[in-house]
This record gives sequence, structure tokens and C-alpha cells, in this order.
Amino acid sequence: MDALGNPQQRLRAVHVTGTNGKGSTAAMCAELLAASSLKVGLFTSPHLSTVYERIAVNGAAIADADLSSALCRVQRAALRVAVQPTWVEALTAAALMHFDRCRVDVAVIEAGMLGRWDATNVIDADVAVVTNVDVDHAEKACIVRPGSTLVLGERDPALRTYFEQQRPGKILLLGRDMSVVDEPSGLAGYTTPWGRHTGVELNLAGDFQRTNALCALSAAESFLQRPMDGAVVADVFGAVSLPGRFEVLHEAPLIIADCAHNEAAALALRPLVESATRLNGRRVLLCGLTHGRDPRRFLANLGADRFDDVVVTEPDSPSAQSCDVTASAASAFDVTVHPEPVISRALQVSTDLAGTSGVVVVVGSHYLVGPVRRLVRR
Repeated sequence: MDALGNPQQRLRAVHVTGTNGKGSTAAMCAELLAASSLKVGLFTSPHLSTVYERIAVNGAAIADADLSSALCRVQRAALRVAVQPTWVEALTAAALMHFDRCRVDVAVIEAGMLGRWDATNVIDADVAVVTNVDVDHAEKACIVRPGSTLVLGERDPALRTYFEQQRPGKILLLGRDMSVVDEPSGLAGYTTPWGRHTGVELNLAGDFQRTNALCALSAAESFLQRPMDGAVVADVFGAVSLPGRFEVLHEAPLIIADCAHNEAAALALRPLVESATRLNGRRVLLCGLTHGRDPRRFLANLGADRFDDVVVTEPDSPSAQSCDVTASAASAFDVTVHPEPVISRALQVSTDLAGTSGVVVVVGSHYLVGPVRRLVRR
């Protein structure tokens, strides 16, 4: 970044990390800020369809020529100072240069992994968001800068000391400073330190998405240093659409895809899975995981025993977990297991099993959901 002129130092930013929900939270925060008449850069990872979607300004993905130009500048700078960046480092640098060149008012940056050594941690964010913590709390705390505002969605009081050690200027705690409640109307009320928004409908399924929305709203208002207009919040949350988040891809059979990729995410997703598997017809789970995941615990948390069939495959990634490993774990449940390492064939098996009246739930990795989305659309 020194060799590139430190474009990150000219950016104001909201930095988002967490075990789960950071992508959804970052996307909603960016939409809220854009609806507040700001020019907003959004950097997320991984992508579902193309690499261009990782870098966007006010919802528009970076153009091919702009990404090519930015990566060439990274390459020239790397050669000049004899540094070999990783792919993630090169892409992060390109994103920060693009946002600087576009003169965004704020960059919303999703951390790729953890926090301390993540490539995105070169930024000094005005607002840091930690959605939740399953492991590596000390690593995630390191995105917090002294004097900044921390929006903390993790409820465990034993972990607070790790975040306090970073000396943020203000900590907003879930359940104390910000909350979301169900209203008799079936809608939700969101309370932040800046005010209360009532009667808000969120166009995303799952209680966990309401918590993500609350963190996004608290971060946006903290950045703005003022309450947002209630109508704007209602419009953004009522229209928000996030690909790969319990997304309906097809109707007959019903195909639903979610990027839940770890044990904690599987557990959070379980109520939605239970609602989907109450439908009539054959129930099929299409699952593929990456290395480092416990397939038996993932499947147990998700509720694999609610399905008739589990089709296991391998995500389109070098870190894909072997189909045989996942299949062995699935055999512990009272289901019929169908191993098929090739995603296209696994999808065909799943839809054949479900028929037109069944349901197929696709989970396990962005690198599974992305290819499935493309195949279904094709």
C-alpha cells in the first residue's frame, strides 16, 4: 500500500467482520448509506458469479477495464518493491484504489478472514462491526481502532474485554444499546442509540437477518452521527435482496440456496430449513463443504434428519472437502445418501429425486451456491 501511495488513508470506512452474517451486514449498511445520499464503495468476498461483484460503488459492480487497470497498477508496484501479493491482497489493494479514484464518501469493507492479519485491516475505519464470534475473538477484535465506534453483535459478556482492550471510543452492545423486537403487526422495531424505527418489514428470511440488519443500521447511523429517516430505513429493508441468502432459485421443484458454510451458520439456518421441509413432497439436501468444517456437526446443526435424501458434492474450490468425507458423515443420519462430486450432476440427481412437487435445499459454501445458481438459471 505504501508503494501505491496509501489510497486507504484517504478513505473513511466501515469495517465489518464476524463468524457469520458479515456479508449481509456489510451489504445492508452500504445500501442504507447510499440511500442517505452518500457515494458508497462496497468490498465483499467471496463472490457468487463473477469477481466484479466484489467491488461496487452505489450498487454498480466495477467495470472490467477499471479492475484491469487497478490490478496492473498493483502488479507494477509489487515489482518495484519486490513484494509478491497474494490474490486476496492484490484484489483488496485494487478495491481500495478504485474507491479512492471514485472519491467515495465511505467504503464499507467486509473482512475476508478473521481480522488481525486480514488484507482489509490496512484501513482505519470510523466504525467497526463485529456481527458475532464463534472462534478467534482476539483476531476479530483487531479491526477496531482506538477512538472509533464498535458495533458489537456478540452477546457473550466474557468476550467484551478483548474488544475493550482495543480502546474504541464507543461500544454499542446488542441488547443494551441496540435491539430488535417483534411487533404485534408481525413487523419489527429497531432501536439504536440514535432512535427507534417501528413497523419495519425486512425482505430477508430468518431472525438472524434481523440482527444483521440491526447491526447495519447502528453502523450506518453511527457513521452519519444522526438518526436515519424512518421511511428511508423501511424502504431499504423492505426491498433488500441478497443473492445466496435463503434464496429461492426455482419453483417446481422448489430450490432454495443458502451460503451457510460453518457449523454456527447451519444452526442459525435450521428454523428456515424446518419451515421448508414441512412442505409436501420429497425433501432433498444438496450439500458440499470446504476443508476445516466438521461435516457431521454441520449436518446435525442443520437438521439433516428432516430430509429424505442427502446428495453430497464438492464445491468448486481447491479447498473443497472430499465428497467421500461428507458422505460418510451423512450416513450417520436416517437418510439416503447420494455421493456425486460433480456439481452439475449432483444438482441433476437432486432435482430428479425431488420431482416437481419436492424441495431441494442447497447449502455448504459460496463455491457451491454460485455454480448452482448459474446452472439453475441456465
